[in-house]
Amino acid sequence: MRKLLGLAVGIAVMWLNTACGGTAAPPQPTIIVPTGPLPASPEQTVQVRLGDALLMGEDSPGRQLLLAQVQRFEELNPEIDLVLEPWGWNPKIFADQLTAGNIPDVMEIAATEGSLVIPGGYAADLTELMAQWPVTQDFNENILAPYVRDQRIYAVPRVVYIMGLFYDKKLFAEAGLVDGQGEPSPPTTWEELVTAAKTITATSDAAGFCILTQFNQGGWNFMNWGWQAGGEFERFSDGRWQATFDEAPIIEAMDFIKALRWEYDVLQDDLQMDGGKLLPLIASHKCGMAIIVPDSFDVIANEYDGNPDDLGLTVLPAGPGGVANLMGGGYTMINAAASPAVQAAAFKWATWRGFDPESLEIELQAPAGRSRWAFSNRSLMYRLNSPTARQERALVEKYRFQPYYHIHRTYFEQASQHARPEPAVAVQELYAVLDEIIQTVLINSDADPASLLHDAAQKFQTEHLQP
Repeated sequence: MRKLLGLAVGIAVMWLNTACGGTAAPPQPTIIVPTGPLPASPEQTVQVRLGDALLMGEDSPGRQLLLAQVQRFEELNPEIDLVLEPWGWNPKIFADQLTAGNIPDVMEIAATEGSLVIPGGYAADLTELMAQWPVTQDFNENILAPYVRDQRIYAVPRVVYIMGLFYDKKLFAEAGLVDGQGEPSPPTTWEELVTAAKTITATSDAAGFCILTQFNQGGWNFMNWGWQAGGEFERFSDGRWQATFDEAPIIEAMDFIKALRWEYDVLQDDLQMDGGKLLPLIASHKCGMAIIVPDSFDVIANEYDGNPDDLGLTVLPAGPGGVANLMGGGYTMINAAASPAVQAAAFKWATWRGFDPESLEIELQAPAGRSRWAFSNRSLMYRLNSPTARQERALVEKYRFQPYYHIHRTYFEQASQHARPEPAVAVQELYAVLDEIIQTVLINSDADPASLLHDAAQKFQTEHLQP
């Protein structure tokens, strides 16, 4: 029997909503999974409190999809009773919910929350359960990394995104930016990006490159530039976290951003830019290139009438330090305070819902499961051509659409190899600081990135890390 408990206590995670972190030990992504028996199936019914944001919308397609999956799961597992609770991860109140013990037995949270829930003892250690689950061996190690500490695993990947470079195929073709076969040829380095952006700006009424600058999205995107320059934003050293975004590589990345505006003049006119403004520009061919979360391609096509055939996607171009693509998403966490029987039952639900072919078929057959990107992105979770990746591709291709990984092959083959999780501590605060600096260097040609970053890092260290 299913029950609905309480009122909504949070909001669903949207593609533009980045995560916030707490105090953390340094991530240790190397995984060694032990072997051992799973807990035996319980003889009596086990109740599991399932918190999900889809339950917060009355009669929404997503809610109906979830209820269909719950119904089938309980038919297959009559010893497990899923008690449904409307619950959505909200970074503003999540820490307080943890402290108060006001969280379900199983829930989806953002990639960066490992820095809060693992040291605090809120996330169940799933290492033994994961060791008995065949899919574990097929995961890309970078995807597991946000919830691995000391070679122990504390969450199951649920959904994932890896940022990429959008490029307008139509604008590229019209500007002559094509390869020997006449196909649009996106940039692979910072230098090539500048050349392409200048060409598009000169040959069209579009901005060669569009950059996000506000609502923490500028800082969120800037992670990629900093990593590509060879830098780090935070570093765990001598037992404490240190702000390092005033070091030379990050300064070089901010200098590059400034040059896009003042030296190359390839940016959009509106420098107060966020994702809500960006997507219509892309749909109307007013933006040649941008850093993007690929899921938004569905929004561009469905809400802004963009032509999917004009949407190009590839890995972000290499900077002086190489290639880096920011990774984020949602992970299924199980409450450490739950009993072993409840934890085992919750794990069974999480892995069935997210990965069992029968559950995926329910999703593929439902209106809420028709996003081409939702299933294309799943391939990023796995090692290339692993058994699970091949099985899911065959399943998806059985249905009504061809996933994007056939179209954007370079992105899907390379993005996960260069994926980087978001910084561990005070992420939203870090993004806000970087937003302000980005806006300053784009508006004021005399602004000094080195000085701005130095002052901001000192303040960030005092206010958000250990002084």
